[in-house]
Amino acid sequence: MVSQRITWEMCPRCGRPAAVGWLPAVGIGGDPIGEDPVEFDCVAGCQLSSSGIAAVFGTHRGTPLWCRGASAGGEVAAE
Repeated sequence: MVSQRITWEMCPRCGRPAAVGWLPAVGIGGDPIGEDPVEFDCVAGCQLSSSGIAAVFGTHRGTPLWCRGASAGGEVAAE
């Protein structure tokens, strides 16, 4: 799975930095309702299952600015 946005978060296992990849979550009409974490990569090599990623980082987080047509600072768009 390829993320559209990546943030740096704290790993819930070791406390070191971890990249979390996000994809937009869309509602019934196709409108963005937030985003879901879909990838996890800890610098120390810790692993989380798909359900573990969702449990730790949540699902349908608030709609980021990039989903609303503006660019957000502090985030990296995946290509």
